[in-house]
Amino acid sequence: MHHEALRNWVRQAEADTGERHDRPSTDMLAENRRLARENAELRRVNEVLRAASAYFASEIGPDPEEIMSFVDAHDFPAGLVLRVLNIAAPTYYGLARPPRETLSAAARRRRPA
Repeated sequence: MHHEALRNWVRQAEADTGERHDRPSTDMLAENRRLARENAELRRVNEVLRAASAYFASEIGPDPEEIMSFVDAHDFPAGLVLRVLNIAAPTYYGLARPPRETLSAAARRRRPA
């Protein structure tokens, strides 16, 4: 083990027990990481809301095709946009898939021509 690694571990243990005040404790570091992730998520949500408010400014309630075009026109993850705009996922994903055939392949084979 390198002597600097051991020295850093001792310093961190002293910070965790409150003996040192020149470096943050492990709990404080974990909290800072959590807050940084939360801050990044909130910034992303704000980007979505800003873009959506500009895109749907003239609409009272956008129709599903407009929602789909908004998601496709921007580089936001579809799940994030749907969550932020409070839109049911089947609204978007139902339109994103090609429509299913009403008859199964077996039923089409049995059907007289």
